[in-house]
Amino acid sequence: MAAPAAPQETNAAAGEMVTLISSDGARFEVPEAAARLSQTLLDEMKKDDYRASNGIPLPNVAGDVLAKVIEYCTKHAATAAAINADTPAKTSKEEEELMVKSFDDEFILVDNHMLYGLLTAADAMRIQGLMDLACQRLVDMLKGKTSEQMRQTLGITNDFTPEEEEDCCHHAGEGRSSRRHAKEGEHRSHRRRLATDSGKMVELISSNGECFEVEEAVARLS
Repeated sequence: MAAPAAPQETNAAAGEMVTLISSDGARFEVPEAAARLSQTLLDEMKKDDYRASNGIPLPNVAGDVLAKVIEYCTKHAATAAAINADTPAKTSKEEEELMVKSFDDEFILVDNHMLYGLLTAADAMRIQGLMDLACQRLVDMLKGKTSEQMRQTLGITNDFTPEEEEDCCHHAGEGRSSRRHAKEGEHRSHRRRLATDSGKMVELISSNGECFEVEEAVARLS
């Protein structure tokens, strides 16, 4: 598949290109400055055999999500280049930061499918800024909602039996008591990692004993 052209914000964000390969085989040519915002890609580029490779595969990131990630990285790399540029006509740091903040606010207004994809990609590619942005969006979506409303928003089916819910409530109480005595934090939810065919899930238990599961990348926001 031909490599889609990556957005070019400024010459400073361009330069040498890096080839990324999504899980569905799409190839993307990305400015190296943008790729360096990903710690995973940066580690790959430091390897001795990187120059001989035919691209960096990202088996956990689909093509549509990767295109969105590249848009984010290209914009932020261009902003960093503009701030550091030593030219008389450059905009101020404050102006650049306001522009990228406006970009982020619009960028993250995506549907749930894309939001979960961005969370998974940010986690796999280790892009902290994107992870923070996506997590904040999810927090805003869930703020003030009941457990049932959260399930509806996240597309989670409550498949616990009454016995399992009772067991969850029991463990939630024990977890809160243990953490209170150990002074290890103020979180009021108890987690248990579960191995599933689709990847790691995290079981969350709300303060009123409600139980539901979410993907590990989503749970990382807490």
